Amino acid sequence: MDIELLTNIVNAIYEELQKHPDYKIDLLSLKSFDEIRRIAARQTIISKSIDLLSLENIIQNLRRPAYATRIMMQLAPSSSIKYSVGIQLFVSAILNIGTEKHLSYISDAEEGKKH
Repeated sequence: MDIELLTNIVNAIYEELQKHPDYKIDLLSLKSFDEIRRIAARQTIISKSIDLLSLENIIQNLRRPAYATRIMMQLAPSSSIKYSVGIQLFVSAILNIGTEKHLSYISDAEEGKKH
């Protein structure tokens, strides 16, 4: 994957995140840690609904999570940590120690299915 394509992916993720009001909040204006926590939780839920950040798209190239996390860190540090842990640890574990049977778990988890 070349630099031009990765730059386009980063720009597309940035533009998509900017469409959501929860990513436009000035964190310095929030008065409590609880408000920050609630915003981060909403941002995490939003990130799950964005196609560019889905597990299926991330798995196509393992550089994508790093680039997605980088742009999310600029917009919303709290939710980017939640996103990174949810995506990268799960995918890394399945890809590194899983079998062919386990690969279907990645798709199922993205769709909210339980085993």
